[in-house]
Amino acid sequence: MFGNVPSSRPTAWNSYLKSIKHIEIEEATLTGSFEAYFRGTVFTVLESVRIEQCNLSGVTSFDMAFYNSGIEKVIIRDNDYPTAPSLLATTYMFSLCRNLSELDLSGLDTSAVTNIYGMFQNCIRLEELDLSNFDTSSVTNMYSTFSGCRSLEKLDVSNFDTSSVTTMWAMFFECSSLEELDLSNFDTSSVTTMSYMFQLCPALKSLYLDNFTDAAIMTGMFGGTTSLTYLFVSHNLSTFNNLENTSWYDEKNWVQFSNLSQLQTYHRQQSEPTGYRKGAFLSLTMDAMGGQFEDAEEQKVQNKVSGEYWDEIVPVKEGHYFDGWYLNQDCTNKFDFSLPADASITIYAKWIENYTVIIPASISLNETSELKVEGINRGDKNLSVGLNRTAMSVSESNKLTLANTADTTVQCLAPLSWDGSETNPEKAILTLAPGSEITEGDAVMAIEAPENIQAGKYTGNLVFSIKYE
Repeated sequence: MFGNVPSSRPTAWNSYLKSIKHIEIEEATLTGSFEAYFRGTVFTVLESVRIEQCNLSGVTSFDMAFYNSGIEKVIIRDNDYPTAPSLLATTYMFSLCRNLSELDLSGLDTSAVTNIYGMFQNCIRLEELDLSNFDTSSVTNMYSTFSGCRSLEKLDVSNFDTSSVTTMWAMFFECSSLEELDLSNFDTSSVTTMSYMFQLCPALKSLYLDNFTDAAIMTGMFGGTTSLTYLFVSHNLSTFNNLENTSWYDEKNWVQFSNLSQLQTYHRQQSEPTGYRKGAFLSLTMDAMGGQFEDAEEQKVQNKVSGEYWDEIVPVKEGHYFDGWYLNQDCTNKFDFSLPADASITIYAKWIENYTVIIPASISLNETSELKVEGINRGDKNLSVGLNRTAMSVSESNKLTLANTADTTVQCLAPLSWDGSETNPEKAILTLAPGSEITEGDAVMAIEAPENIQAGKYTGNLVFSIKYE
C-alpha cells in the first residue's frame, strides 16, 4: 500500500481478509489508531507484515494490533517521524502471536508510549528480540511485557528507562529459556508492584538487580527460579520472596547461609549491592607450622567453589627449607594442588633445615684412612664445613694428636689432608654454594696412620665447624 493509510480498513478488503497472507505498506502515511488492526480474527491466514519508509507520526495506538495472529514475521523499520510521535500505547501489540519468529521494530518510535503491558506476551516461538532502539522514558506500565516468551534465550534491556514505571507485575513471567538477565540499569523507585516478576523462569542462572528498591507488593517475585545460582542485588531490596530456600553465600566476604531467612537477615544489614551465589563454598586452611606467610600470619584460609583449584602459597621459616604441603601433621601424605576442590580441609607445611651435614661419629684407622663429609644445601646461602681448631688438638700443619688410652702422656701425630689443604691448611673441607635447586656434595679427609708409635690403643677427637652464611 502507498499514499495515505487510515486506521479504518478499506471496504474493498472485506472479501479478501481471510485469504491475505502478506501485507506491505511502503512510503505511506499512517494516521489514527491501529488498535487490533491485524488481529487474528480478521486476517486469519496472515503470515507477514512489513511497514517501511512510512510516516508514522500520526499513529496513536498499536494496542492489540497483531493480537492472537498466526503471523510469522513483522518488519517495522526505516520509518519517518516528521513531527512528534503520537503513539501512546502498544498494549498486547503482539500478544498470543504464537508463530511469530522474526520481529524488527527498529523503525517504531516509542518515546511517547505510556503502556507496553503484555506487548510481547506469549510470543512462544520468538528466540531473538532487539529492543536497542526502544525509548521507554514515558512508560508507566510494564505489566507482563515479556511473559510467556518461552523461547527467548537472551534479552538486552540495558537501554530501558524505567524511572516512571509503577508496575512490573509478571514482567518476565515464564520466560523459561532465559538464562541471564541484567537489569542493573533499572530504576524501580516508582514501582509499586513486582509480584511474579521472575516467576517460572527455570533456566535463569544469573540475575543482576543493582538498583532495585523494595516495592509495596512483591508476591512470588522469585518463584520457580530453580536454576538461579547467582544474584547480584541492591541493598535497598530487602525481601527475596520465593527465592529458593537453600544454601547461599556472599561471594565477596565468604559468609555462608544455610537458608533463605539467614540470607535476608544478613542482606538487610548491607550498605551496598552484594553478590550471592547458591551453594556452599569450601575452605582450605593452610597451617604454616611455625613459618609465616607474607602478611606475617601463621595461618591462611582460602575459599573456593567446588571444582575450582586451590592456590599454592609458599610460607617462609628462618633457617628452614619448605618441603611442601601435607594432609597430616606428620607430613607423610602430600597434598595435591592439581586436584579440584571437593571438601574443606586443613593442610600442614613441612620444613627441613636449610642444610644437612653428615659426618661419621667414629672411624677406625685400622679399617680406613678416610673420613667422608657429606652435605645438602637447600637454602640460599653458602654451606661450609671445616675444622674447629679451638675445640680440638690439631697443629697448624693439620696434624691431629692421638693419645694412648692406657697412658695419655704417650701421644702421636696423625697427618690430616684434603683438597687444597696443603697450600691453605685452614681451607674448608666441604663447600656447597646455593643453586636454583637443592645442591648436594661430599669431600674426603685423608688421615694417615702415625709411624713408629708405641704399641697400644690410641684415640683422638675431631671437632668440625659448620658455617651457613
